[in-house]
Amino acid sequence: MINCRADLNQLVPFKYDWAWQKYLDGSANHWMPQEINMTGDIALWKSEEGLTGK
Repeated sequence: MINCRADLNQLVPFKYDWAWQKYLDGSANHWMPQEINMTGDIALWKSEEGLTGK
């Protein structure tokens, strides 16, 4: 980091295309709560029938 010659804030063009592809592949393996509409799940959780185990 000290006395380095690389611009650490540079995103494009990628120096290592394979590393970016691995990052994208890894990101595709999970989801974030902000990406999914959870209102139906919240309503079910709060309802009397939501957690009966039936």
